[in-house]
Amino acid sequence: MATITSANATIMLGATGLLNVPVELQGWEGDDSFASQKIKTGEIKMGGDGKIAAGYLPHLFPFEITLQPNSASNQVFDAILAYQNTTKDLVELNVTVLIPSISAVF
Repeated sequence: MATITSANATIMLGATGLLNVPVELQGWEGDDSFASQKIKTGEIKMGGDGKIAAGYLPHLFPFEITLQPNSASNQVFDAILAYQNTTKDLVELNVTVLIPSISAVF
């Protein structure tokens, strides 16, 4: 029987210039663990004469991770915030979600 469990899923977080080796996040919420917003990758318009103009739009990938209050990974995010406050610069975060049961990588 094929399983669709997410109990064996992992979320890996990298932070350019700070966490050069991604760390596995621990203690993330089971029901609402992560979410991504809808992104717009292009724009299509039709002029009054019926001609269509279309183009690619550069975009960000907003991503939310919900951690439990006692998650050890809260310290990781505290360290990222402290680093940004000290350097007055932003850290680029890279997230990889692995869900083996459905052979998915996000």
